[in-house]
Amino acid sequence: MELYSKINLPNYRFLPGRNAHPHKSGGHGWGKNLESKEFHQSLYGKENLLRDELFYQAVDLFNNAYYWESHVALEALWNGVKRIGDDGQFFKGFILLNAAGVKGRLEHYPAMQGHLHRSLEIFKLLPIKQGLYKNVSLFECLNFLEKEMPETSRFQKDEMFFPFKIYLEP
Repeated sequence: MELYSKINLPNYRFLPGRNAHPHKSGGHGWGKNLESKEFHQSLYGKENLLRDELFYQAVDLFNNAYYWESHVALEALWNGVKRIGDDGQFFKGFILLNAAGVKGRLEHYPAMQGHLHRSLEIFKLLPIKQGLYKNVSLFECLNFLEKEMPETSRFQKDEMFFPFKIYLEP
């Protein structure tokens, strides 16, 4: 799948307790600059963060199973909209989807299921028309969450995990 952003994907997918934290010695370093209050404030009032390079990076990271890294980008965007409004809810739902990916890869299945259910609850509150929230196609994601919620025994830690991608409309 072609990338939406100009990102160079990190050389490993961070999993807590399994490899080096990205911001510690030996870590890949991706996203370190995104966690400061100053960076979050630089996003305040910015027009349409769903068309921002950082959002495109979050989607590319998610689609390539870099769930922790994607959540870091989404959390910066969520803070950038001050965690309010439809975009705030959308970012929160997407963050929870990534959290479920991390938990699934760690084989923490009850937590994974909880995050998936909460993500679906949040997405259902958004003004989604024909599977689209603004320029983001959630059709496959919602279909998965509503109809094919994973059986915890189906997944193994070495799999990419989610059988769907997030697509962006032009």
